Amino acid sequence: MLEELGVPRARVKVLRFFAGGEIEVGVRELARALKMNAGNVQRELAKLTSLGYLVKKSQSGGVVYSKSKRLDDLCKMVAI
Repeated sequence: MLEELGVPRARVKVLRFFAGGEIEVGVRELARALKMNAGNVQRELAKLTSLGYLVKKSQSGGVVYSKSKRLDDLCKMVAI
């Protein structure tokens, strides 16, 4: 559905990953899981964070991302 609206495929893959549950993940781990280039994943994470769909947290091991309430609400309204 999102692809039909012109949302980039990489962004849809990242959104679907986070829509699957309460997950905290770093860039490299997410890139491996999605079989994507880490640079592309980083750009999508930055975009989704700036739009309020993801939350960026600093931890002792580095930076991790998790879904925000905004993405959680969107998941309840539409099938991502």
